[in-house]
Amino acid sequence: MNILCKRIEEDAKLPSRKHVTDAGIDVYSLKRVMIKPHTFEVIKTGVTFDFPDDTVAFVWPKSRAGFLIGAGVIDHTYQGEVLVKVFNLYNKPMVIKKHEGIAQIVITPVLTPHIIEVDEIHTVKSQRGDTGGIAGNS
Repeated sequence: MNILCKRIEEDAKLPSRKHVTDAGIDVYSLKRVMIKPHTFEVIKTGVTFDFPDDTVAFVWPKSRAGFLIGAGVIDHTYQGEVLVKVFNLYNKPMVIKKHEGIAQIVITPVLTPHIIEVDEIHTVKSQRGDTGGIAGNS
């Protein structure tokens, strides 16, 4: 399978994988960007993709990144530039260098079932029940 990619900015670094078997495709910052403490910036990559039908692309942080990114979903019909929201959690400004790896894109098949409203659901209770694993404030 091939993924079509186009530079929409001449100076953009093409997405790549460090190893051919990596699930994630690294995307890179188009320009140097300074992010103030406890704020975010939307980082341009200068590239766009044409993902296959029946797939979705997820934008994930790179494992070595010292920042958070806004989780993203790229539907296969999206035709714009890949943008990445980067959050600076620290008390000092952070610099993203030009062509620095800022996120990785993972492409996966997607199911699109219809939603049907019912009057009754979960008639057989599981051991897990309705505990979602998210700790609440007490």
